Amino acid sequence: MMFRRFAVLVLTFVAACAAGCAPREASPPQAATPPPVASIVPLPAFATTEALVARPEVRELVDELAATSRFASEHVSYDGHTSEEFKAFQRVRAVATEVEMIALLGHTSPVVRAYAAEHVIERDLESAALDVLLSDPTWVKTQYGCLGGAMPVSRVVAQSLCNARDKPLAARKLAELARRGPDELAVMASRCLTRP
Repeated sequence: MMFRRFAVLVLTFVAACAAGCAPREASPPQAATPPPVASIVPLPAFATTEALVARPEVRELVDELAATSRFASEHVSYDGHTSEEFKAFQRVRAVATEVEMIALLGHTSPVVRAYAAEHVIERDLESAALDVLLSDPTWVKTQYGCLGGAMPVSRVVAQSLCNARDKPLAARKLAELARRGPDELAVMASRCLTRP
């Protein structure tokens, strides 16, 4: 009897892991919990690459990144290969200046905004645009490792803050976000700040 329960448990676990890691189309976006009215920041009109970046060699690479369909972590899938989206992001940040990367926080593509935010956070660069993106409700397809899905840009940015919580800017922004209260991102920030 005990063996049968154990076998069922193992088979259930294997099936759940296979379903979670199997390549599949992202499920349709679920409705996000809206932030409290007091925390809603009016989003600016986002701009095209041409309006944000003057240098043609950077523009071309940003447009390639904007043409990708999702925000993906560096390593994806079963084998942990480097995602094409992350490679496109690496090409952009290899040639773009810090000022250009900050400007890309206002790009029309949510993928570009999310990657630009990750860069700005990792480099500990100050920008008021991060506060705007923490209220950005635009949905973007995501893939972290073997898990695909979709989430608002605000959550992608909050996750980037959490990943860089040892940096002064990220720690400060997470503390501000946790105090913003009671919404999903505030809970996420609180958990991030308290984990080892």
